[in-house]
Amino acid sequence: MPLWGLSAAQAGLMASAYTFGYMLAVPLLTTLTDRIDARRILAAGSALSGLATVMFGLIANDLWSATLIWAIAGIG
Repeated sequence: MPLWGLSAAQAGLMASAYTFGYMLAVPLLTTLTDRIDARRILAAGSALSGLATVMFGLIANDLWSATLIWAIAGIG
């Protein structure tokens, strides 16, 4: 928070983006498990989440970029 000068509300917004992404992805991904092997969906989601976590460390430099990347991690 101090590094980017975030308020508590901004930090909460950024942290909640993960849960929001997860909330949006679950209905779609659980429906896909009826057509696609669940292990493939889990592997793809894990890869996306891992990639987003690495990208967070490499390119997030403000509230909005961090929020977007964290939402992508939640989707994964």
